[in-house]
Amino acid sequence: MRLTLHNLAHFLVDKGFLHPEHLVNGSYKVSQRQSRNSIFQVFLGDQPSGLFVKQLLSLDPQNAYLMQKDATAHCIIHQTDLLPQMRGFVPKYYGYEPGNHVFVTEFFSSATSVHELITQRKSLDNEELNQMAFILASLHKDLSDQVEQTPALEFFNRQAPWMMLFGDQDHPLIKSSGQSMGAVSQLIRQHPEFTQLLEELRYEWSGNYLVHGDIKLVNFIRVADNGTESLKLIDWEISDLGDPLWDVAGLLQSLITLWVFSQNPNPMLQNQPQAGMEFLTWEKVLSSSQGFWQAYLKGRSLYNPDNTLNTAESRHKLIRFTAARMMQTACEANMHTADIQPHSNKILQMVTQIINTPDAWASQILGE
Repeated sequence: MRLTLHNLAHFLVDKGFLHPEHLVNGSYKVSQRQSRNSIFQVFLGDQPSGLFVKQLLSLDPQNAYLMQKDATAHCIIHQTDLLPQMRGFVPKYYGYEPGNHVFVTEFFSSATSVHELITQRKSLDNEELNQMAFILASLHKDLSDQVEQTPALEFFNRQAPWMMLFGDQDHPLIKSSGQSMGAVSQLIRQHPEFTQLLEELRYEWSGNYLVHGDIKLVNFIRVADNGTESLKLIDWEISDLGDPLWDVAGLLQSLITLWVFSQNPNPMLQNQPQAGMEFLTWEKVLSSSQGFWQAYLKGRSLYNPDNTLNTAESRHKLIRFTAARMMQTACEANMHTADIQPHSNKILQMVTQIINTPDAWASQILGE
């Protein structure tokens, strides 16, 4: 059944996702957009939340697996006792209907991403960073003892992030995903230090932690929840069992690349930031990154009293993960361009420096 604006309400009521009273009292409204999937946003009158409905546009196996991972992560958080501390940080899970490949979660009509909030108010907020650190710390619980007893956890294939597979052009995930990044991909493959880092990280990838896999500022949203504002973490398509430091690296690279993209790309004005972004100095990025890392360590200690995250070995891995995430951002930013954009070139220059002097960069980004 292909969902449309005309039959969506009937489907939602029939499957128990929507109460008929919303159709009777006229509070039901819906908008639609399409990307890789067909997306419906259901508004329910003045209620702060509605329904987010996603359906596959095609039965592409990889895309279907991503949707199933999204649904599985939500199910684990909301319908098992593995990560109860995460329930308040993730949109409610209403269900996955496999016959029609439809996934339904909570939708917040007035939500704003943290990335948008930063650009609107022209500042980084320490309390916001602390909240994001606590959310990740709450997520990152060692599930080693639960994997074999929990079928939902066994669903994950423990696949290394696609960026770490980038050097293997014959890998099925790279060949089927369409991750052809033009000039940036060519540049990465031409520099052995880049591909060597990715290959090393690929073979170091392991872990029994549920990881989000695509942590960045845009995937944290601020919502009104029972009269108060809170942060939620969305878009769990790339979730998996793996290394929690990959998620931490995602946030760190998000701060670093936000600074890079705030710089004026005009080579004649290299030291001039874009209008409205003057607040974002390198010093502020460093202090924010260090504060976030300390808040994450504090949060992790609540669930892992014996953790040894702040060791030289862990810091070294984290900064190398951050370099890999920056490479991924450079690739994604050039997805539809033939030439390397100035900002992406700057990111790759920083990656080279991180590879050459990881300890110095770890001290800068994470603090002494």
